[in-house]
Amino acid sequence: MISLIIQLRNPLSVLLRALSISLMLFYCATSVAGSIGIATGSASGNYINIGKDIARLLAASNIPIHIIESNGSLENVAKVLDDDSVHMGLVQSDVLGYIQASNHKVLKKIPQKIKLMFPLYNEEVHLLARKSIQSIADLQNKIVGVGAKGSGTNLTTELLFEISNVWPQRKVLLDNVEALQSLSSGEIDALFFVSGYPVSLFENIDSEQFHLVSLDSEMFTPFYTASRIPANTYPWQAAPVNTLAVRAMLMTYDFVDERCAIASEMVGLIQKNLSWLVQNGHPKWKEVDLDSRLPQWERYPCVAQRFADGRKYELGAAAP
Repeated sequence: MISLIIQLRNPLSVLLRALSISLMLFYCATSVAGSIGIATGSASGNYINIGKDIARLLAASNIPIHIIESNGSLENVAKVLDDDSVHMGLVQSDVLGYIQASNHKVLKKIPQKIKLMFPLYNEEVHLLARKSIQSIADLQNKIVGVGAKGSGTNLTTELLFEISNVWPQRKVLLDNVEALQSLSSGEIDALFFVSGYPVSLFENIDSEQFHLVSLDSEMFTPFYTASRIPANTYPWQAAPVNTLAVRAMLMTYDFVDERCAIASEMVGLIQKNLSWLVQNGHPKWKEVDLDSRLPQWERYPCVAQRFADGRKYELGAAAP
């Protein structure tokens, strides 16, 4: 992402605001004694389902996991940093890319504390809008739902507006369910939602009024991966839609105590049972390559050692 993102001022305030809000909320968090906490996302997104799949798998090996619902990536970064009940979190790659590129005194310390366990899958940018809106440029002077406070969707949307030089009349902070309700009632003109398709929230959309808007401009591709939502991904979507994608990743705090061994064991079990997750979990498990790397982000040493040891398992050898 990198030279342009360093220059962006507005996303920095978004990220810092989200981190400060999340830090204030931490102390109300509920800790489950003796278990590993994974911060995921909202009830209507995919992160929470991926987390539940992991918890279901690990429960069979008596590794206690508790899944923490959140507003998404920004909040998850903050929780992993400072909430003792949260040990891991699902985070978007553009959030991490922005953190990695920033020279801000707060953000530049984060990569020293948060490490990569492994990348997961692509998450597509969904821009759902009224039929009159045909491109991101048409959002100029419109009212747009830009995700909830602390969400990766919020930061991604801010970055897309900066890159495209599009400035809505008003950007409304709404979670996914509230945004869809506001779109249906005419309070907003469009909404952004960053999540791997299919998104269950979008199963029943009035195709006479709304559609997915293409995001295939070359100005985005230096910073995001080009992707496509296939035709009939949703019952009302007859044609494929070109869009952008970020990568979902599982991150952890750089623990040096017994939680290091637990993280290593977690990865081993996920390796061993990846085909079970593919068959029984969320469809996005089909895209997961545990060996893929992000050169700019250091892998958690406890997990890196698991891979370096060559502990490859026969996939599908065990299942809950």
